[in-house]
Amino acid sequence: MNVEFSQEDLELIDFALSKEESEVYEEIRHCRNPNYKEDLKEQYKRTRELLTRIRNPMQAILQV
Repeated sequence: MNVEFSQEDLELIDFALSKEESEVYEEIRHCRNPNYKEDLKEQYKRTRELLTRIRNPMQAILQV
């Protein structure tokens, strides 16, 4: 499945994911429940991966 996004869409997604990344990172730092902390770490990892995938096309667009 291919989905196309405009530059503005990618910027908004990047903003939202960056905010989520920051909030999850802080939650990991303060979490005391080991099981929940592992879930948060997985969420953080997936968020970082999505950000990387979003930012790569953004860099290509910005360089044109």
